[in-house]
Amino acid sequence: MLFWGTLLSVLYVCAAQRYPITAAWFSDHLSRDNWNETLTNFTKSGGDTVLVKAPQFQFRSQQEMEADPDFAWCGTTATNTGPTCFADAKKEMNQLGLNIASFAFYKSGENFSDAIVACPAFEKKLVQAKTYFRLVLPITVRPQSKPRDQCLFTSFAGVDSNKLSVYLGIPEAPDTLPNHQYMGAYYEWFSRLLVDHQQRYSGIVLRKSKYKTAYDAVTGYNSGDALPLGECSTAKDALILSSTQGNTVHHHGKKFLRFCLC
Repeated sequence: MLFWGTLLSVLYVCAAQRYPITAAWFSDHLSRDNWNETLTNFTKSGGDTVLVKAPQFQFRSQQEMEADPDFAWCGTTATNTGPTCFADAKKEMNQLGLNIASFAFYKSGENFSDAIVACPAFEKKLVQAKTYFRLVLPITVRPQSKPRDQCLFTSFAGVDSNKLSVYLGIPEAPDTLPNHQYMGAYYEWFSRLLVDHQQRYSGIVLRKSKYKTAYDAVTGYNSGDALPLGECSTAKDALILSSTQGNTVHHHGKKFLRFCLC
């Protein structure tokens, strides 16, 4: 049985009482202290499993990216007076022989490590008022089509509080079918994300815990969204997506939770 983390305040009024609810969804928190306090209260109420929902991997046009306030500081100069990093990305990619088909963003609030950079010749970390990563992800093309790539941007401007025992969230798939040409970019990002988690959290040593590192404490990943029970086993698109996600998670030795509505 699951309930939203926003309901936890109701539980904390009667902290001495233990409830049969042992798992809950949690949204991100502003600081590590706030995160720890929330989990401590949840544990006192009988909770033992935390699930975090990840944001959606979204496709956007250059104009939409430039109008997004989260990327307002994504310029090519420290004073943000030069070309936007999106215009700069197109220019650099064209000079290197790549054709950018579309832009995308992933706003998780995580402070990613350099492990998500697979090709330094094309990808880079941009440190301005916020920290951005520019990544180039492949997309599926039809035969005889000109090769194209997806340019993904991430942003970070706060405290990375996802360093505790949780079922981390899988990036929500974009609003397109799993066999869409751009889904290759989503799967590539998902794979890089898990590599980043493994390297970044393995370096965090936990004290007074049964786990040695934060990565040991990550039991697995959850799909975040929930489908009607009938669609979980019959919808072809859902099966393709879940199978690919599950195989990627299992490759890293973690459990995969897929939610279905009864």
